Amino acid sequence: MVFLIEESELFLNHYEGLIVCTRHIDVPLDNNLAEREFRAPVVGRKTWIGTHLKERCRNNGRII
Repeated sequence: MVFLIEESELFLNHYEGLIVCTRHIDVPLDNNLAEREFRAPVVGRKTWIGTHLKERCRNNGRII
C-alpha cells in the first residue's frame, strides 16, 4: 500500500511535465532525438577507442 501512495505522489508531482506535450504542439511525445545523440559515443567507446585496457577506459571516460 505504501508503494501505491509513493507512486501516486510521484505522478502528481510530475503531472505538469508529463502533459506538456498535450499543450504545446512543438514538444515531441518522446525523447528519441536526445537518446540517439548519446547512443553513438556509448556504442562506439567499445569499438572505436577500445576498452580492453584500464588506461584506455579511464581516458575514454574523460572524453565522453
